[in-house]
Amino acid sequence: MDVNKVSIEILLALEQSRLQRAAIKLTHMGEQTEPVGTIIMQSYYYLPSLEIFRALRNPRLPYENDELPIILNFSITPAEIKVVLEEAQRVRDSVDDPGDSPSLSFTVLIDAPEGIQGAELLFSYKGGVVLHRALAGAIDQDNKIGQMILHNQRDAAYSGA
Repeated sequence: MDVNKVSIEILLALEQSRLQRAAIKLTHMGEQTEPVGTIIMQSYYYLPSLEIFRALRNPRLPYENDELPIILNFSITPAEIKVVLEEAQRVRDSVDDPGDSPSLSFTVLIDAPEGIQGAELLFSYKGGVVLHRALAGAIDQDNKIGQMILHNQRDAAYSGA
């Protein structure tokens, strides 16, 4: 399946109604003493295969955590997806240091009638910490599974930051 690589700005410009079939993958790729599980946040009833995300990978970066036997996932609403995308853009623009080695891959896919569109944002260690905190605030606090999964990845990747 082909994925049309676009900028995050193009995905942010989409109406919320276009986010009915969307997924966001968080892959830790920074230093680690143990593997850190990959997370997929997806809209309800849409869970793409990891193969689709591979089309957006940077061939020079390590994505070993995507190959772990368990990928954790949870559902969020299109409104939450919109806020998550906005937070990722805000953190990238205000906190991240592109000169640092990537610590976190944030990959988003939108499965639209005209085809799948996607983008990857890379975050430094500091940017990854700030993004994780922002994501915890972006999803519904009553989404206990989502909050727990985000907390566990943040704790494993950033030592309780």
